[in-house]
Amino acid sequence: MAAASTPSRQATKTGPSRAATITLKPAKAPAAAPAPATTTNGNGASAAAPAPADEKTVTYAEVKTVTGSQPGGHRDGKLSEARFNQPIGLGFDTKKGVLLVADFLNHRIRKIDPKLSGAEEDKQVSTFAGSGEAGDDGGQAYLSKFSHPRAVAMDPTDGSIVVVDANRLRRIKDGAVSFIAGAESSATEDDDHAKDGKGGEARFEVPNGIAIDPTNGYIYVADTGSNQIRRVDPKTGEVVTVAGSGVEDKSTDGEALKADIHAPMGVALDATAQILYISGEKAIRKFDIKASAYFVCVVCCGVVDAM
Repeated sequence: MAAASTPSRQATKTGPSRAATITLKPAKAPAAAPAPATTTNGNGASAAAPAPADEKTVTYAEVKTVTGSQPGGHRDGKLSEARFNQPIGLGFDTKKGVLLVADFLNHRIRKIDPKLSGAEEDKQVSTFAGSGEAGDDGGQAYLSKFSHPRAVAMDPTDGSIVVVDANRLRRIKDGAVSFIAGAESSATEDDDHAKDGKGGEARFEVPNGIAIDPTNGYIYVADTGSNQIRRVDPKTGEVVTVAGSGVEDKSTDGEALKADIHAPMGVALDATAQILYISGEKAIRKFDIKASAYFVCVVCCGVVDAM
């Protein structure tokens, strides 16, 4: 029987992050070494098999807080000093290399740029848009009003930033906030589901995750409350339901508008901008947005139907 091993731990530093290294060594040498095993090569000759290593090192990545701490609040400044209040949406501006945060209870969009140092270190976390007062005013980004922003994403076609707040979509470009589609109120009581239409005529019901097609700028929205996937044309503001029957408490695959999608929360496009992945309930599903034919459950955890 092999001797028990006891781990000895040491921390190693690689680049800007830290990694935990665990080295396993035999607690003591075995009383008697076993005879070496032999192998036979293609010529029929025997050779000793390599002996097992005396120790094994396994390195694990480390999860590290970048910024923010308890208690929550609103404070811009250095990474070590900044405060957030229920940040729930993240997006990365690949053109400027900064992380954008939908700061839900602060009604603001925040920007994180850890590259800043020296005299600019106190700008590592800053407010990108929003005055902090809930509302739906447009205009200058820092004076505008947002209401519980939940998602933020960069539009790769023009570098602007799309924000989901309340039940609408808005765009931040060149320091100004403009309206895309939806309204602060959700679908009316007379509507079975959220309403398709153009601009302010359209209605969402608690939209959450968004994904933007880099080939045409179409915005795909996980409309959680309506149990549907909506598509927004950025040029016209036209909102169209592209998937989901709208039926609650069911998750079934099938033709796009007949498939039941219970409470979709997140969406992501693959590298080809053809497959849209959807998270919700107990499954990850995929939708071919070019074929618009069917959903396929690709990853399931437990029972798919709502409990």
